[in-house]
Amino acid sequence: MSEETKAQLQHIKDGNDEAARFAERISSVRSGSIQLREIDSDDDIGIDRPYIQRQPDTQFQHDEAEYPGVVFEVACSQNTRDLRRAACTYIQYSNANIKAAAVGFELGYGTKKEARISMWKPRYLKDDEEGLETLDVEAVIDRDVRLEHV
Repeated sequence: MSEETKAQLQHIKDGNDEAARFAERISSVRSGSIQLREIDSDDDIGIDRPYIQRQPDTQFQHDEAEYPGVVFEVACSQNTRDLRRAACTYIQYSNANIKAAAVGFELGYGTKKEARISMWKPRYLKDDEEGLETLDVEAVIDRDVRLEHV
């Protein structure tokens, strides 16, 4: 998936438009550290708590962004709930700056020949009474994949 993402970025970079200039400034980082922090959504100020450090398997980040826009996590023993929790951490603690976050690959191992692919994105829920928005996480892909030739 990471290689396909790189290929798509390269295709965009080959253009002559604003998207090409933007894509030119995106780089792929393998296993780099991300320091996430809780944000007070009312004023976008970091709350005085320790950072949460994560090391996704791959991340794609624009050179002017504080956080990567996309992170990949590959899990051999985690279950879907663990990957959803990771997605929530990446998205919520980056104040939704990680957009297509925590793309999770839950790999089948042993005699199991199935895998699961999941991807989450930020979703804002509006409270009708007060008109406030709450940051949540929504699965946009969550399905089993049958592995062939394993």
